[in-house]
Amino acid sequence: MPSTYSKFLSVITRFFVGLIILSGAIGIFLFLVTTKQQPIQTPHQKNLPHVRVISALQVNVKRQWRGFGSVTAMDTTDVPTRVTSTVIAIADALEAGSLVRKGQLLVQLDDSDFLRQEEIAHQNLTGIDEERKNLAVQETYLKKRLILQLEQQELAVSQHKRTTDLIARGAGTQQDVDRAREAVLSKEQSVLQTREKIQLLTHQRGQLNAQHQAQASALRRAGEDVSRCQIISLIDGILESLDVEVGEHVTSGRRIGRVVNPTQMEVQLKLPASARASVQVGDEVVLSAVGEEDHLTHTTISRISPVDDPDMRTFNVYVELRSNGKRWVPGRFAQGVVKAAEPTAHWLVPGRSIAADRLTLVRQGVIVTLGAKSDFLVRQAYPQTGLSDTNWTALKIALLPEDLVVITPSRTLTDGKKVRPMLVGENLP
Repeated sequence: MPSTYSKFLSVITRFFVGLIILSGAIGIFLFLVTTKQQPIQTPHQKNLPHVRVISALQVNVKRQWRGFGSVTAMDTTDVPTRVTSTVIAIADALEAGSLVRKGQLLVQLDDSDFLRQEEIAHQNLTGIDEERKNLAVQETYLKKRLILQLEQQELAVSQHKRTTDLIARGAGTQQDVDRAREAVLSKEQSVLQTREKIQLLTHQRGQLNAQHQAQASALRRAGEDVSRCQIISLIDGILESLDVEVGEHVTSGRRIGRVVNPTQMEVQLKLPASARASVQVGDEVVLSAVGEEDHLTHTTISRISPVDDPDMRTFNVYVELRSNGKRWVPGRFAQGVVKAAEPTAHWLVPGRSIAADRLTLVRQGVIVTLGAKSDFLVRQAYPQTGLSDTNWTALKIALLPEDLVVITPSRTLTDGKKVRPMLVGENLP
């Protein structure tokens, strides 16, 4: 009996000890659970990736066409030689880059040959003048002789008539008539000879006049050649190049230098042939030197070429501009943006928003990509967007007023992805 009671008491004791231990373990577990630190729960919207966007921009903008061309001086000249000779002198301190004035002596050529030609022509003219004076004297005397010979002819005719009358009355002989007739013929022959000499003098005078004109022309030409040996600048400007040296033999037509006046210049811009219908004289042009796009020059179209280039499919417009310090100089390569006269409504997006010809938008918090069909490029700032960009693209497609344009798209922004758009200037939460 006692052994049975002891076993029962042992079982009861072990039961209660186990129960106490289990209760203590449960209590410790519950204490740890109730006292552990709980993580802060973030709303689902705050887990979405943030994307910088701007509101879709629709504005009235002038259609723009971009062209390129080189700056050329409108007032420029190649200085040629007009005679064949030898360079004997170059103006003092005259070098490429020197400032020259209109009429300033640039190069002196040897004029000794032309001076000799001028002297010979002058001597020939003097000889011809003397011959003409001699002809005038001969003509005077021949005319006086002709008058006398005509009187003698009249006397001979009268004598022949009287002799004939005497024969009719029987007082003369036939021999007297023949002698009278012979005298008449002799006088007529003398008159004819004198008239022939006068006529020859007229022809000689004509020849001398022609020779006089030829020699006068030779004299003028020789004088002009002498003056042409002094090669002068035809315009005010700057000597771009000097192509001769002292002692060099030059032929007529050879260029000895080039003078450029950079005060008034023009740019020949090549535009796409499709732009002809929307471009006219007087349209605004914004010029910039390649590499200096931040420095702009505003001007207008002055002329338009009437012919298209079939190979390049372009046409030329001419833009005049005045010298602007050292920025615009002949030969500089420039780009120009031609703006049409009448503005039209277009949807604009920043140029950097288009990647691989695709435009990324946010519609109702979801990424949507569209094919970006560009109509033309716009070089202008739109501060209302909050961006400082000056390169914008006018789209051929239409956007929705509530569309948001992703400023800088990336490959991670795929169609259908939910994002949290943030306008420019909006801070992160």
